[in-house]
Amino acid sequence: MTEDGRSDAPADEAAGPSFFQRTEPGGEQPSRTVETCSALLLSVTVILTAWSVFESSKWGGAMSIAFSQASSARIQANRAAGEWRRPGRPT
Repeated sequence: MTEDGRSDAPADEAAGPSFFQRTEPGGEQPSRTVETCSALLLSVTVILTAWSVFESSKWGGAMSIAFSQASSARIQANRAAGEWRRPGRPT
């Protein structure tokens, strides 16, 4: 270590091992099975996320259609109520 507190080691050694060079507490590197399971889990997560986005957009379109139909029905109901309340209507 130098007088100003900096390390004499090269920058890549001072930072420690990279993520892919790290070892388990027992000194062993992660097994290939763990890496395969991690990759599989991430793949499934990506697929499920894409599916949920697709379904969300589908439901968004269905809700838009339903809101349009509800608005049309509300307008027709208000029009019919206005005609019913009109003075001079036949009884």
